[in-house]
Amino acid sequence: MSSSLPSGAVSALNKAFNVRSQQQSTLPVAVFLVGYIFGPILFGPISESYGRKACFISSFGIYTIFTVACPLTSSWPAFLLFRLLVGSGASVPQAVLGGVFSDIYPNLLHRGRAVMILGLTSNIGPLSGPVIAGYISTVGWRWMFWINSIMAGLLWPLLIALPETFEPLIQARRIRSERAVATGHRQESETHLAASKLSELIKVALIRPLRMFSEPLVLFTDLFLLYQYSILFLYFEAYPYIFKGTYHMSSGEAAFGIGAFIAVPIFFWYDHFLQKKKRLGKTWAQSEEYRRLPLACVGGPLFAISQFWLVRIPFRQ
Repeated sequence: MSSSLPSGAVSALNKAFNVRSQQQSTLPVAVFLVGYIFGPILFGPISESYGRKACFISSFGIYTIFTVACPLTSSWPAFLLFRLLVGSGASVPQAVLGGVFSDIYPNLLHRGRAVMILGLTSNIGPLSGPVIAGYISTVGWRWMFWINSIMAGLLWPLLIALPETFEPLIQARRIRSERAVATGHRQESETHLAASKLSELIKVALIRPLRMFSEPLVLFTDLFLLYQYSILFLYFEAYPYIFKGTYHMSSGEAAFGIGAFIAVPIFFWYDHFLQKKKRLGKTWAQSEEYRRLPLACVGGPLFAISQFWLVRIPFRQ
């Protein structure tokens, strides 16, 4: 939600910080996305070497601190810096939750459903941000960040109670606790803890993701996701100009979107449909590469059609 929050209160932020350039008014969302790029580079290796929980707590701490700092500043450069750091902290769930699901869901069906729910909630959050900001900014632009900070504070007890799921780290801790009883495990413990060394950190956690791009399926899927996210956040900046300027809607109405909410029952229906076809022995349902492809075959053209639709509508009187 924090990613798109400023796009629903562009006018209020421009007035508060005396921003007169249209290019600068898009920076609060843009610098957040820049942080979204650099966050996984730092926290991804941490999750593979020091565990998921340490990664979540450190990144969410950064996110919370600088979310609170945003409404406290009256400087435009400082506000943009805080947004950059908020984006760095907020990027971790997208980068690490796939590993968490792999840790706790050995069943591929359950893991697929978890990833599906993550994708849906990841879209609902950015869609709800401009709506919330659009209505709250009429009271004061700082309140949208205060509410975001309160929501972050409410999540801290759940985060602290989150157990560690990374099996190599759990085993290493178990071995360390047994040292006093069985000193013969010392060498084995050192072997398990070797992953935390800098050389292993670079080899396993930094180079391995880059090698994955040599796989065409991974490369082109990531490029398609990059394109989708670019258009998604471009929409957030375009909506106020299209729907407020052309249709004279309020800030909250101009930011309202229901597409992601409609997609939720569709995805759950398809999951049930896929399981039925697997039981019937359909060839495409048995193949890992083709199980989710029908959704992409439907959603891809609709995504392109929606862009032409959005461009055409404002010119119709």
